[in-house]
Amino acid sequence: MIDAGAVAEAAEVDLFDRRQIEEYTAELVEWTGGIDVAVVAIRGEDGDAAQLTAVRTVAERMAAQGSGIIVIMSIADYERDYRELIEHAADHGVAVLPLFCAPARGQRHSISIDRPAHS
Repeated sequence: MIDAGAVAEAAEVDLFDRRQIEEYTAELVEWTGGIDVAVVAIRGEDGDAAQLTAVRTVAERMAAQGSGIIVIMSIADYERDYRELIEHAADHGVAVLPLFCAPARGQRHSISIDRPAHS
């Protein structure tokens, strides 16, 4: 992949530690020049807030470069926060794609992604 101009890296980062997230993304941007695609996944019931923090951090880096795709592997109770993040990120050319969304107990929801209009 490097010969073709692409680099992929998998890393285990503590999503409960914002400083660690920020340091890792800064190092990655310095090493590669930018983040084009990120997959953020976390296990556990208390992980949604940490995952949201990680997605926001990566989205900020991508917005600065004007593009990117973030795939979220699971979300549950933060639909409103994710909707706001998705809308804000789209304005900066970043697509946030939630997968495997599990609604909160007794609720049903879905999240749709609309592409921002470009002139």
